[in-house]
Amino acid sequence: MANAAQVGARHLWALCVAHLGLTPTQLIRNVRLHQARTELLIALPGQVRVADIAARVGYPGRSRFTAHYRDRYGELPSTTMRRAPSTNPTTSVLSLSQFIAEPAPAPMGAT
Repeated sequence: MANAAQVGARHLWALCVAHLGLTPTQLIRNVRLHQARTELLIALPGQVRVADIAARVGYPGRSRFTAHYRDRYGELPSTTMRRAPSTNPTTSVLSLSQFIAEPAPAPMGAT
């Protein structure tokens, strides 16, 4: 990311934290998880596997993806995918800019 932005790694880290409240690693993880959630919300169970979506967004193993996903969204990826797809899935998914600006939702069962 630093090379693409033509800045040093420390400067990129400082910019991300100052403007987004996230480290570059957290930003990349959140973008990947957001992309995965978008795919899971429109996926038809039985036609795509969670492991395939995890691999597409950059997770080589399902276990780490599942742990990060559960920490972020409070449910397993398979639970998200089992929900019936909406008639207009884009209405149930945040845009990336909204996603980065909003805090993670509280895990299910937390008050």
